[in-house]
This record gives sequence, structure tokens and C-alpha cells, in this order.
Amino acid sequence: MRSLLLVLLAVSAFAQPKTDAQIAEMKKLSFLVGEWRGEGWIQTGPERREFKGAERIEPKLSGLLLLIEGLHHRKEAGHENEVAHEALAVVSYDPRSQSFRFRAYTATGQTVESDAKVSPKQLEWGFEPTPGMKIQYVIKIDEKGRWVETGDMSREGAPPRRFFEMTLTKAN
Repeated sequence: MRSLLLVLLAVSAFAQPKTDAQIAEMKKLSFLVGEWRGEGWIQTGPERREFKGAERIEPKLSGLLLLIEGLHHRKEAGHENEVAHEALAVVSYDPRSQSFRFRAYTATGQTVESDAKVSPKQLEWGFEPTPGMKIQYVIKIDEKGRWVETGDMSREGAPPRRFFEMTLTKAN
């Protein structure tokens, strides 16, 4: 029994990377933690929808993950209760590949998993929904301390087209 316990402990120690390194890397995203409120717009078809709402960002599992929850409602009179954009994302750091991972889920059933790049006061991620098309998001904290997020789509051989923009101010 004792040898089985030692084997299990050894396997567990080998299988689980050190969390200290992960937590240290995740602290690079601490500039996002808190509640942010503001407005923006999204255009995925002919209609541009303006919205207002909030993003709540919290570290989870002792700092191993960053949970991003966004809920935004339409701004147009008479449509304020309609959800314009709702998403949940989890950011993590993989010590084996030494890279950040971004996993997002939307209320429309879409999911995305991609690599993410972190630099001082900036988080960016992107994906290719179809061959030849690329979606790129960037969150930057600007010189006024605001969260400015953009989304651009590009197709092979064409310049990028902005389809999403949001500016938020920290509420807490």
C-alpha cells in the first residue's frame, strides 16, 4: 500500500507542472482585474449595433486562471433589454509550451480556443474561422486608463476591416 501511495505521488508530481510559474505569468494580466463599464459597437452584417454594458474580470483557482465575463445590452431606445453581446472567456498559462491560452464562449454558441499574447497593458488573441479569414482582437489599456478593445477581420489579399470596438472605464 505504501509503495502504491509513493507511485501515485510521484506520478502526480510529474504530471502537474509547477503552479508558481503559472501564477507568476498570470500576474502579467492583473491590469485587467476588476469591473469595467462602458459602450461600444459590433457589426457582423449590414447593421451596426451599439451597446453598453460591463466586463467583470476575476482571477480564479488561486490565480491560475483569469475569468472574463462580458454582458452588453443594445443602446437603442426600446431595445435596452436586448443582449447585444454576451461572452465568457478563460485565460490560462501553459508552462509546457510557455504560452498563454484564450478560450471564449458566446451566448450564440460559438467557442474559440487560441494562443494569446500578453505584453504590458495589452492582451491579444485571434483565430481563423475559415481558411483565408482571420479574426484578431486586442485589448489595450490606454493612456487614460481605459480598456479599449478592437476586433478586426481580414481576408486573404484584403486589408483588415474593423467590426468591433469597445471602450470601458474601471468601475472599482
